[in-house]
Amino acid sequence: MKLLRSLATASVLLLTACTPVADQTMVVTVYFDNEVLNPGAADCGRVYGVHRTVPASADVLGASVRELLAGPTAEESAQGYRSWFSAATADALLGTSTVGDTSYVDLADVSSTIPNASTSCGSAALLAQLGTTAQQAAMTPRVLYAFDGQPGPFWAWLQVGCTADNDHCDPAPFGGPPATPPATPTVAPSPTPTVTATDLQGVNEAFVTAFDDAAALLSVDVVRFLSGQEALDHAAGHPVYWDRLVCNGGGYEGGDTTGCSIDNDYLIVNDNPRVRTLPVTPDVDIRLIPWPECCEVEPTTRAAFAERVLEQEHPLLVSLDVAPDGSVTQVWEIYTP
Repeated sequence: MKLLRSLATASVLLLTACTPVADQTMVVTVYFDNEVLNPGAADCGRVYGVHRTVPASADVLGASVRELLAGPTAEESAQGYRSWFSAATADALLGTSTVGDTSYVDLADVSSTIPNASTSCGSAALLAQLGTTAQQAAMTPRVLYAFDGQPGPFWAWLQVGCTADNDHCDPAPFGGPPATPPATPTVAPSPTPTVTATDLQGVNEAFVTAFDDAAALLSVDVVRFLSGQEALDHAAGHPVYWDRLVCNGGGYEGGDTTGCSIDNDYLIVNDNPRVRTLPVTPDVDIRLIPWPECCEVEPTTRAAFAERVLEQEHPLLVSLDVAPDGSVTQVWEIYTP
């Protein structure tokens, strides 16, 4: 009898061991903007959490960022959630790690996939979504990023540069060679900024990144400012801009654009972020909008323009006229709603 009981017990244990165990899951939270809760992206850095159920993993940070990079689901989009991230960026995560109070997120270079994310408002949205998602997943107050193991290109894309805030773009935590520590500055007269050789001529739209009145040098990042049908056609041809389209009261999912309009009737396209430094002529025609009054430009001085550039929270969008010799003869502020 004891033998039979032992055999029966062994059989039960064997069957139990061979029975498939249901896949374990965990819930992660990712953060997107929401056009219903934040209409017109009034606050570029505002985000709202959504929960995703994913396979259980010890790498909560990686799982969370991977879900974020896939963008909002169809159901989430229907509820107003929106993001730069989509199926086009779903495979962009190369790796994550956490050291002390800092998380490191290494991405494939997505600058050509979501070029408008480098604008001032666009970068604020991108960093808020990435940062908040990574911070809550890894429980760290600080997050740094890289493209293909190199932080420099990531921050250059967002027009931030290498500073103490991002560890001077040190690639070592991402697996790259240690960055050379910044040299101790010596007391010497500031050098004159270098003029960038340019192929620009005629009228161009650009973001002003700096203006040196004493040296008469203007630094700009040239963009394309599209409006009306041109903006609508460009947005329809590039899925990254589909969230800017409203079609018959709903979103745009490709195809015919009849009945569609673009948010605020304009689109800023920055396909190749690059800062150029150009000389301005002594009699350069500078005109600015006299905020808070709107919306016609008025003549102003170079000194007032320099002060305005320094005070701007976001880069100033202007129309500039470049002479054949590469000098800037006209700078007019462009109004955007």
